[in-house]
Formats: sequence, structure tokens, C-alpha cells
Amino acid sequence: MWRLESLLPKGAGNKFKISKLYGGPTALSHLRVEVTLDELQKAMSLEKGQFAIKAISRDLQICATDPTMAFGFSLLGILLRPQLKGGYIIVCSKNSIAFNLLDKFVPLPSRDLNHLLAELYSFINSIHGKIAVAFSGGLDSSLISWLLRKKDPVLITVGTKTSYDVARARRSASILGLDHQVVTPEQMTDAIRAVSSFSMTIMDYSLAVGFAMVSKRAKELGAKWLVTGQMADELFGGYSRYRSVSKDSITPVLLSDFLNADLHRDALAILSGGVVPIFPYASRPFANLALGLPPDYKIDKIGLRAIASIAGLPEELVKSKKKAFQYGSGIQKIVNDKLNKLLTDA
Repeated sequence: MWRLESLLPKGAGNKFKISKLYGGPTALSHLRVEVTLDELQKAMSLEKGQFAIKAISRDLQICATDPTMAFGFSLLGILLRPQLKGGYIIVCSKNSIAFNLLDKFVPLPSRDLNHLLAELYSFINSIHGKIAVAFSGGLDSSLISWLLRKKDPVLITVGTKTSYDVARARRSASILGLDHQVVTPEQMTDAIRAVSSFSMTIMDYSLAVGFAMVSKRAKELGAKWLVTGQMADELFGGYSRYRSVSKDSITPVLLSDFLNADLHRDALAILSGGVVPIFPYASRPFANLALGLPPDYKIDKIGLRAIASIAGLPEELVKSKKKAFQYGSGIQKIVNDKLNKLLTDA
């Protein structure tokens, strides 16, 4: 493995102060404010989750992000919408800038679903502090909630009172036996304004507003983290369009969709509500193994359903079907109406 020292100018000090840190539930969150270069490198190499970190010394500044880049570009002030292309580290001194790519997502051939479950459980079990789950009641969030159940998470659903998502989530939460809260989206003007700087389409606004409102409730309930089921569809062929893809093509198609997904919007929306997002399905060890599964596991979430069965998730939830959040929650119509009103009143 490359050494961080190779990017530093000669004579640079070995002690750094962490000035900003987002994410890092498995290794980086345990760092002290003042760290050595070795401690910083070890934590970044062990971190399985999403993070962006900024550390400074008397004459150097180090910025780094994990492969999802969920937080990284906003931390550096670069006005781009990052995609899951690979992590990076930048070292800035008074006279130079050194840049190095870190890890990336690479499919690792695997047929052992127990291995994938062990990776997912290991990642989830390392999260400490009060946890909330963005809960739709479908397979993705139900499996995460099931694995978290001993940590007593609070499940939070956003949707209109009569929406499909709310009805399903109430049923699923009852089966899981976990605390469940519902946030109705009628009062969302503040959330719309909070996400406007990084939302471009109605779908962007709908997803971001939903996450922002769930995050705000999580903060009110004392949660430190908001765990979501994002990226399961791209790993296990959850969208209907994948049914028409041949077995020979499904892995490269899913890999392309996964690498071009946008967690940045979701991360910023959740941060705007006051808690830190965690995306377990996008943790590097789990995602690499999922991407390397045989094609038969990658249609209609067959692989994830098999993992959920091994984990003991109740059968009704293993078989759960989904609607796209913006439709299932009823939020897109309300967002569209609110945006039109705001534009009219402006």
C-alpha cells in the first residue's frame, strides 16, 4: 500500500489537527482531534463507510474522501456533482499541491452469501450512538433495521397519511417490533429551501426534501446517525428496467449505474437536517462482493432477498415489493405544488 508520506514535502511535520470530519462510523469516528500521520493513514485504510476528512498542521492541509465521494466535493468547495468513481487525497502546502487517487469499487467474484451478510452485519454492528433509519418498509430498509434491532433504532417514514409507503412502513415496523415515527410532508417549505442549492430536477427535490425531513425528525429524537438503504437497487437489480438486460450484460450495466449514482445529494440533504448519513450497501467491502455475484443474483434483488432470508428477516418482508420513493410517499406531487407556489410568490 502506498504511504501518505510520499505526498508530503520534505521536512513536513507529523502531527495534524482534524478540522472537519463527516461520516466515518467504523474507524475515523474514533480518532482524536490531534493525530499523527500514521494514525490518520491507518484510520482511512480501515474505514469501511463514507467519509470526508480535513486535517491541518502548521504548514500543510490534507483532504481525503472514500470512493463514494458522498461528502468530499462539498468539503473542498468544488462545485460539481460527484459520482462514485473512486476516493482521493489532496495535500496542499504553501508552494505545492499533491493529488493521489485512493480506493475504488472493483467487483470481487463471490458466491458466498454468508460472506456478504457477515460484511453487512460487521459494518452495521460498528455504528455506535443513537441511530435512526430512513424507513420505507421495503426490503432494503427492513433488512438494515432487522440487523440493527439490538441497537434499538428508531424507524422514520416520510409520506402523506394515506400513502402507500406509510401504510407499508407501519405494517413492516409492527412485524419488526421497532419504534416507528411518521413525518408528513405538508409543511416542507423550509426543507425545500435547505436543499435548493444542490437539487436540479423535481426528482432531486423530492428525494432531498424527504431525506431532509427525516433527518430533522431524527435530530429531534436525539439520533447521531441516519442509516439508509440507498444503492441496493444498483447492486441487486432492483429496478424493472434491469429485467430486459441479458445475463451477460447485467454486471457491467449495474456497475456503470452504481458508479454513476449520486449519493452527494442524499448526503447533503441528510446533513441539512442535523444528523450524519450512513449508506451500508455502499460500504466498499459489501459493494465489491455484491458486484461480483453471479448474474442470477442481480435481477429483482434475488441476491439481497437470499441474504435477508439467511439473516432471519420475516418472510413477508423478504418478499416485499417497492414503489419509487417519490411516488410511494406521495411527496413528488406536494413538492411540485410547493415549488410552483414559491416561484409564483417570488
